[in-house]
Amino acid sequence: MRDKAEAFDTYARFDLVAVGQPGWSSRTYRRWDPGDAWAGTDGDGRSHAFCVRGGPVLGWRQRAPGGSWRAPVDIGGAALAATLAVGANADGRLEVFAKNSGGGISTAYQTEPNGAFSPWVDFGGGPDVQGVPAVVTRPDGRMALFATTSTGVLWWSQDALNAGWSGPVALVDAAVTGPPTAALNDDGRAEVFYRADEGAASTVYVTRSGTWSAPPTGLGGDGTGPVAAPLARGLILLLGRDAGGRVTACRQRARPIRGSPAGPTPGCSPRGHRR
Repeated sequence: MRDKAEAFDTYARFDLVAVGQPGWSSRTYRRWDPGDAWAGTDGDGRSHAFCVRGGPVLGWRQRAPGGSWRAPVDIGGAALAATLAVGANADGRLEVFAKNSGGGISTAYQTEPNGAFSPWVDFGGGPDVQGVPAVVTRPDGRMALFATTSTGVLWWSQDALNAGWSGPVALVDAAVTGPPTAALNDDGRAEVFYRADEGAASTVYVTRSGTWSAPPTGLGGDGTGPVAAPLARGLILLLGRDAGGRVTACRQRARPIRGSPAGPTPGCSPRGHRR
């Protein structure tokens, strides 16, 4: 800590804004938030884990479900940010997504269940994707991928089971200040949460007619960082940190009704908003 303060003081004399060490030297920040989506389970039930080390991605896998782990294997990639998301195809093949040096998203996938990985493919979406992308598998087995930029939320959709992708499509065209979180409602509809301008939580979701909601629904708050959105007893529970670092939460007011006709469904908001 002392070395850090001395280095700060050395350069602070040339910066009229950084005067008096306003708490900066006593804090540590991650350059890349690793997120929590860097592991996945294949069709055989084996766990896999991935990380970026010096540019390429390394992958670990269990020898058998619940068993010991193999040594890491280099699955390629170059100049990737240490922000990985892992999804699963309907046939159990894993697919890895990461931010690339162009500020967009790249992906590599297993060419067969429990097999080797393909070369990396540039998905586009640059130049300013923020943090970890989010991937979710919909009830029909197709994956959906989401990423945020400073000006909105992007969406890629798998065209068919175990097939290629289309996108990106802009779901939100407004200032965004953090990475996305993807979730499935109890009736299987996808929903994406993100931090809007000034840290308020917002969401867009698939409506009963199959289209994405517009405009985004504001959920209030003034937090920082990503939010978590687990499904608990059929309701999405939204968790995050407010501007003071405290954990805050809100829950959907009622679970969506499966098979009901198109129309509004109950939503989640500290203000009691309903959608």
